Amino acid sequence: MEPFYAVVEPGQCNQLGHMKVEHYFAAVSELTHSAMIELGLESGDTDQPQMSFAVVHAETDFKAGLVAGDEFRLSFGVASIGTKSATFTYLMERVADGVVAFETSFKTVLIGNDDGKAQEIPDDIRQALEELQG
Repeated sequence: MEPFYAVVEPGQCNQLGHMKVEHYFAAVSELTHSAMIELGLESGDTDQPQMSFAVVHAETDFKAGLVAGDEFRLSFGVASIGTKSATFTYLMERVADGVVAFETSFKTVLIGNDDGKAQEIPDDIRQALEELQG
């Protein structure tokens, strides 16, 4: 899966000049949206059953601050796949020097949007997850 690239804008920074926490997670959200399309969960087809991975646990490490003008690369991976769950990993690096700025992992469960209950991961989605697994 292609990484997400962006440049930190001055308005995304706090009073110390570092990118605000909300913008780290906004980048994760953008890349997750692309991943869900690649997994076949977001097609825009309203005749398909609606499913989504929902975060049930997150672990995050902020390792280095990003400042205005820094270009960063955010990568997506699949660490593990269960019957109804998957763990997604994200790594954010400053492009100029490769310094890791941020890492997070999301334990997720696949839910049906109609009932909100966890469901088994269908074979086609499992196969797509396995292709992304590192």
